[in-house]
Amino acid sequence: MRYIIIRLVIALFPFVPVYGQDELESSVQKFVRERMVFDVQGQHASSKNRTFLAWEADFGINISRRLYVHGLYDELWLLKDKDDMRSYCSANTLGGGMGYRLYVCDRKKVSLDLCLALSQSIGASSLKCTVYDTQLRLRLGGSIFVPTIGVGFKHIHSHTEGLESRNHLYTSIGFGL
Repeated sequence: MRYIIIRLVIALFPFVPVYGQDELESSVQKFVRERMVFDVQGQHASSKNRTFLAWEADFGINISRRLYVHGLYDELWLLKDKDDMRSYCSANTLGGGMGYRLYVCDRKKVSLDLCLALSQSIGASSLKCTVYDTQLRLRLGGSIFVPTIGVGFKHIHSHTEGLESRNHLYTSIGFGL
């Protein structure tokens, strides 16, 4: 009897991909797919004696087909070389913003987004700052994870003595859902 069941399962196994992918979704899955925005990305910029590195996670809700609001958490590092001495300062920031999809292709899940954000440093960090961020992000489509690439401008307004405010043009790469 056990061998009959094993043979039956093996015989039906090729049909699993065809019939196992029903188009039925629960209302929660449909809400998450249509209304939620989630992105994680790494950012990098470099100049003659300074390097800017960051990673960012943002979570948002679509207000309309093209407009969404999001909250974000950022961890950034400013690395600097001065007189052959390397030093860095870091900050954790928390903030929010809004995004607008300039181009949308629903069939391939591709979009070009313009994202604006404002965040403030939190906790005991070596860099106290306010961060203003503008980014053009291309979401490349995918079934589960959506690869993203972007280019942006970040103004870091420093509240720490001895550190001046800085502007950074950066590139980013990451993924979304």
